[in-house]
Formats: sequence, C-alpha cells, structure tokens
Amino acid sequence: MYIQRVEVAGLAVAPTIDIGLDRVSSFRGPPRLRTAVADAVCLAFSAWDRRLLAAQLARWGCGDVVITGDPLPEGASWSGAPGLATLLDRPDEGTLTVSLTLQLDPPAYGRLRREAVRDPRLVDALAEGPQLVVRIGARFSPAFDALALDPLAFVVGDAAFPIAGADRPVWLTPFLRGLAGRCWRGTVAPEVWAERTRSWAMGDQLMVRRALAALRTSPAELPDVIILPDGLGVVEGERLVPLAAYGAGPSQAVGLVGAVHLSRADILLVDDPPPGWAAWFAAQAEVDGSPLEQVVLLGTPDGRLLGG
Repeated sequence: MYIQRVEVAGLAVAPTIDIGLDRVSSFRGPPRLRTAVADAVCLAFSAWDRRLLAAQLARWGCGDVVITGDPLPEGASWSGAPGLATLLDRPDEGTLTVSLTLQLDPPAYGRLRREAVRDPRLVDALAEGPQLVVRIGARFSPAFDALALDPLAFVVGDAAFPIAGADRPVWLTPFLRGLAGRCWRGTVAPEVWAERTRSWAMGDQLMVRRALAALRTSPAELPDVIILPDGLGVVEGERLVPLAAYGAGPSQAVGLVGAVHLSRADILLVDDPPPGWAAWFAAQAEVDGSPLEQVVLLGTPDGRLLGG
C-alpha cells in the first residue's frame, strides 16, 4: 500500500495543501511546513493505529496521554503540550482535516473483494481499481489538552460508504484495523531489534538478517554491530562496547536501517535524512527484500518544493 495524494486543510503554515506522491518522493521547503505535513499524515493513519497516535502525541510534547476508543482510536487526552495551538490556522475552531488517497496492495484489495460477496455495494466500487480515499477530521479541545478523531469519508473507487449509523458496513472497522502498522515515521528504538531477534517467527528472523546485512554496507558501514538482549553492541577486538559509546551517528544509522527492515511498515516518512542517506532510502521502495512500498523524504535539498 502507498499514498498517492495528501490533502490537508487547517494548518497554520498553509491553510490548504494538496500534494501528489510517488513511490519515492523527496521534498524541500520550510521546516515547519515539512513537519506539519508529516504530522498530518501520521494523524490520519492514527485513526486506526494506536501506536502511531501515541508516537504523534509524544512528538507534540503531550504528557500523561490517555487514548480512548476500542477497537479503533477515537481520541486522546493529555496533561498539556505548550504551543500546540500554533499548529492550526484557526486555533479557536481547533479543527484539522486530512484526506489520503491510498493505492491498496493485493492483500488489502483481496479483503475487500471477499467482502463483496456479502456487500453488493463493493462490486461496482472495486471495478474502479484498488484505490481508497479516507478523510479524517481532528478536533482539538479549547485548551488543546484533548483530541477527537472523526472519520469523515471512506470512498472505494467512486463509491462513498457510510461511516456512521445503521448503514455503516460491518466490514469497515475490521478492514481499518488491518491497516494499522502500515505507516512509520523516523527511526526504530533499539528494543525493536532485540524483540525481533527473540522472535520464533521466520519472517522476523529474515528481517533481522536483512537489517544486519544493510548495516554492513554503505551508508551505515557498521560491520561489527551485534544484537544483545538489552540493546546493541559493537565488537571491538575482544570486547563488546555499547553502541551508544560511538555517538549519535551510529545509533541513528541503526535506527534508520531498522525503520526500513524491522518496522513492518509499507510507508516510511523520514524527516531530514542524514547526508549520504537519501539515495539509499530512495532505493528501498524497489530493492529486492525490502518490505517498503513507499519512502517519503522530507528535507532533501534536491527534492520537490513542498507546496510549490
């Protein structure tokens, strides 16, 4: 699955944004605009992904977060996030709308095709191809200490499906739950490496192998990294040295390689990729063995002008 278009209304840096994305997209532009667009994309995916919602709220500096809603996230509250109101064009209204046009992968498209047996409305909708449009509204409280996520539209092909009430399809919530984990932003924590290593799932072990192989080559060039139960270390002669002892660069490289190979995501957003990494990231959406379908780089000097 990958994103074809992002439409955002309500941001302070640009009241309306309409951006077409490729499988590999690189953007330049003002840092605040790049960050706000990435925030908006993550917020839309958060409507069915609790982990992503928690990560986005942490990025905004929200503390003591409580996420509500089951089985899908419906909102959250927190103790405070100074300056969060500056995200919006109209803080007094407290609303942000994000629309994503998604190209579905064969498994997701196949799930909808199976549901068409019980829901004839899907038959004509799927004839238009595996394209899905979801629109999410975010409503902040006046004190900017709470947020409600409101599904506004769910469109398959040219057919809009009810998102509330008795006519809401019974398959809609399970389908959206199946989209959780498809989007990842930034690096992965060292604990993820250890978690995948301890797994008895063959898929996880293959992920780890590919990640270690990527670490040994450019641009990471960390040939002696090993995974330990409580983190990562570097073989240094007859000793094991914590990765953190080598500074921020190697730790960032491990996190970025992990984002590609261990996050299980289809879509990866990278803010300000380090020098020398842009070409490597651009290749990951197409290279054999990579799980990614799309890479979006925000902050590359030779990228498209964001909003231009």
